[in-house]
Amino acid sequence: MAKDETKTLPVTTPEPAMNEAILTVNNQPAGKMAVIAHMNLAATAWLAIHDDTNGKPGNILGAARYFATAKNATFPLLRATIAGKHYFAVVHKDDGDRVFDFHGGDAPLLNSAGEPVAAGFTAQ
Repeated sequence: MAKDETKTLPVTTPEPAMNEAILTVNNQPAGKMAVIAHMNLAATAWLAIHDDTNGKPGNILGAARYFATAKNATFPLLRATIAGKHYFAVVHKDDGDRVFDFHGGDAPLLNSAGEPVAAGFTAQ
């Protein structure tokens, strides 16, 4: 390349941090289906429905894996929600093996405050 030539390189912006995930969950009918009204995921992730245990996510009722392009979700639960009880939809990391492992690489995604990225709802 001659001294007075310039080379233009493409500019890329980094992907948003995974902890920028956003969930919107509305109160919903009790039963064996979960509905996520809106989601914005920075990467492929798992969405899991948890019992409310003293105001924090507890046992998992069911989970499903979604690509970052998904904007809402409906998925079956292994255990039904109960009318009048509170639950959490929680974003979990995806370690890429396509198997949900809460105690392994698919742990809850934490926000900048160190809390799980979650949205609460009540089954009706």
